[in-house]
Amino acid sequence: MKKAILIFLLTIFIAIPAVAADINGLWKFHGNNQTMIFYQEGNAIKVMCTYRSGSNVVTWYGQGTISGNNLRYTLHHANTEDNGDYEQVFTVAADGKSMSGTYGRIGNVQGNWSLERVGP
Repeated sequence: MKKAILIFLLTIFIAIPAVAADINGLWKFHGNNQTMIFYQEGNAIKVMCTYRSGSNVVTWYGQGTISGNNLRYTLHHANTEDNGDYEQVFTVAADGKSMSGTYGRIGNVQGNWSLERVGP
């Protein structure tokens, strides 16, 4: 009987999806002037960023998913010569105030970034 109850409880635990961290709002990259807007509906996310690079205004946008504290999305530069698609993978800190991870062209990690929450 105890074994049946344990199996039942484990089945329920495994079937419950991880509650995604709430990342809605404004986030800023450490070390540069990019501020991102994240929009989240359940496990689906969208993100957008517009910033100045010299005299140019650069815009990129992306979409992806979040599961628990793990976030993955692809992004596309909308108005630059660098129109390649990129991928960013982040882990949200337990307090929900920062996240860190990697970025780069899809399949080619180019570096590490960290973000901090700056708005609701």
